[in-house]
Amino acid sequence: MILVVSSFGRAGSSLVMKMLQAGGYPILANKPGSLEHTGMAQLPTYSTWLEDGCAVKINDPHLFTPPKGLDYQFIWLSRDPKQQAKSMIKLNKALWPHKEVRSERASMRFKMKFIKKSTPQCLRLFKRLSKRPVIQINFEEIITNPEKISNRIQNYTERKLNINKMIKVVETRAIDIHPRIMEIGQ
Repeated sequence: MILVVSSFGRAGSSLVMKMLQAGGYPILANKPGSLEHTGMAQLPTYSTWLEDGCAVKINDPHLFTPPKGLDYQFIWLSRDPKQQAKSMIKLNKALWPHKEVRSERASMRFKMKFIKKSTPQCLRLFKRLSKRPVIQINFEEIITNPEKISNRIQNYTERKLNINKMIKVVETRAIDIHPRIMEIGQ
């Protein structure tokens, strides 16, 4: 069984991967900050790096689709679309400060529309790839009630995880985009 933690950017997938890792769930990652594996960008063509019994982060599953024929469980992360779009824009500005982009307002509308339209497509994809139900977790709920979410993840994976360590990974805070940090360290 491969546990796939998936979302569009800025919805908490890195945070959930850190929670899983802290709880004792083996993860596949060779990019420490984001807890991604470089092989993700080559899915579905190159998938030999996927290991049974491990968790892997796959952002943008509409682009990097897990290959058929493997046994999966899926965790889908969502976030208030406006907050998620704001966080995406904030990250893009930090990564490419000199890049000319469309107006922030137009960018917000585009990103929010994309999230709302593409989420159901991703969920349908996961249902085709797995006989198991997809668990949906909301970012805002993670940061306001990490114990509840840690227990949901443990129940879903049917593994004994260290819930206390999972909870300690989460910085409880307001649900709005954080004014000072990039949220990368989640």
